[in-house]
Amino acid sequence: LLETNKTYEKKDLPELPSNYDDIDFSNLTPEQIARILIEKYGKNIDNARVQIALLEELMKDLPKLYPDNWVEKLHEILHLAFPDRALELFRMSEKLYSYNKFRESNITRLGIMSDADRRKEMWKERYRLFGDKADEIWAMEKKMQNVSDVLKRIEESPVGSVDAKLNTFKTALKENFGKELPQVLSKRQETLTEGFVMSVQKDLKTMSYDSRKSTLRDIREAMGMEAAALNRW
Repeated sequence: LLETNKTYEKKDLPELPSNYDDIDFSNLTPEQIARILIEKYGKNIDNARVQIALLEELMKDLPKLYPDNWVEKLHEILHLAFPDRALELFRMSEKLYSYNKFRESNITRLGIMSDADRRKEMWKERYRLFGDKADEIWAMEKKMQNVSDVLKRIEESPVGSVDAKLNTFKTALKENFGKELPQVLSKRQETLTEGFVMSVQKDLKTMSYDSRKSTLRDIREAMGMEAAALNRW
């Protein structure tokens, strides 16, 4: 498609369907799909992470709907939704396709590697395909990995003050997520909290039952859990 310089006629797009988040693309025309994509991704389409999310959605559904010409339909829908960025997005879709094929074809080899070696190999391929945009696309993964590394260091540290270790953890969260932290906590609060609890198990085991129970409540309260959630523990 890139070589043939195929163009698409500009079309007026229909009204946004109601409850579009739950609509199956199989019941929609390319114009309707484009209208939904504008609503879902248009405000942040400059962000590489948003671009990848858009492409992942299309590349998951279009091969099922158009098995014989899904790539052409992809290009058509991108042109309808984001005509000024269609070529850029289509080229990114090719890179995403290559990246997914790399993961599929190397799943066994990657599976037997250590976590560190596997991450190194994945990042090498990401940078090869996406260049510096890889840091933006997988920014959340990188931040979560930094937090995971901090938890590992806490787990491996000598028995000591749980409060001090909690402060170290909360500092790491602030340093990595900054203004995004409230949003991250709203989605991952329980996972992050329990991750910290697991990292201080040997500290908790030195405490009496009452002290351990009180400390666990203090941890969950410090991580922002509401009273209703605290009372479940």
